[in-house]
Amino acid sequence: ETPKLVNSLVERAMGGVLFVDEAYTLSQENDAYGREAIDTLMKRMEDDRGKFVCIVAGYKEEMEDFLAANPGLASRFNYRLHIDDYTVAELAQIFISMVQKKQYVMTPDAKVALMRVIMEMYQHKTPAFGNAREMRNLMQNTLQRLSTRVIELPEGKRTVDAYQTILPDDISLSTL
Repeated sequence: ETPKLVNSLVERAMGGVLFVDEAYTLSQENDAYGREAIDTLMKRMEDDRGKFVCIVAGYKEEMEDFLAANPGLASRFNYRLHIDDYTVAELAQIFISMVQKKQYVMTPDAKVALMRVIMEMYQHKTPAFGNAREMRNLMQNTLQRLSTRVIELPEGKRTVDAYQTILPDDISLSTL
């Protein structure tokens, strides 16, 4: 079924873009289906050259291994682009935009706490650091902590504002 699935995806991409995120997973050892997918994709990239754009993405080192997985695969990709991790300030802006989109507000002290937490995350990041994914996870954790904090308030203090205001203690790397 693998060639059939890959060919179907390529057909849908005709005149446009086929984007394969985490493409390196296709070249993992002992993955016959992944190798079959790579072989099928390579053939289609050659046979249908100029009819669609194929973009493969993933972590830098793993993508180098991916491109080395099949003779000729690397030559099928004419352009390579490395995108650096976001800066601490950019990660903070991503988090703040998530807060605003969900109609929450942050106190000034919460913004200071956010910077402290992001700096700590950044200093201890691994090669698998997920940039915006890390901010989504931090946001989810923050909202869980916020909800727990508000539920523990006396009933009369559980207001809409209380549910929508992020305080410094709500922002933490630790889970509940």
